[in-house]
Amino acid sequence: MISHIIVGIFVALAFSTMVTGIIIQHCGIKKIPIIIGIIISLVISSIVPISYIKSDDEWNNGYCAECNEPWTFVNGAYKRYSGQVYYYKCDKCGKVIEEQELR
Repeated sequence: MISHIIVGIFVALAFSTMVTGIIIQHCGIKKIPIIIGIIISLVISSIVPISYIKSDDEWNNGYCAECNEPWTFVNGAYKRYSGQVYYYKCDKCGKVIEEQELR
């Protein structure tokens, strides 16, 4: 999880640097593009942890939020762009969740 956050921050910084460079090159303005670049990097780097927060909410410490039964591991699979994913199912209500890490 930490590695994903670090990579997200570096991607955000690289993207914001490119946008800042383009604005400076075409407009000749120096201060505003730097502020815009910082805002873009903050927005992009905050998107990465949101997916992990959603995943933790679904996991609910190993219990289904609807019926309070423990999740049981069903299967693991590899998705082309997502990597390894794991499926857990609630035996009582039948709800299935997809997690990015084995819990």
